Amino acid sequence: PGYKNENTAWWDGSQIYGSSEAVTQALRAKLPDGKLTLDETGTVSFL
Repeated sequence: PGYKNENTAWWDGSQIYGSSEAVTQALRAKLPDGKLTLDETGTVSFL
């Protein structure tokens, strides 16, 4: 079964890539490699 998501389909990877350009930029570190931003415990930050 799928899950209700008003922005994107649940299988599209938006948790990693973001559901918009603004969210994508907020999830990514401001470094040339574009890696995901980590919090102080070393885990992925979520919006």
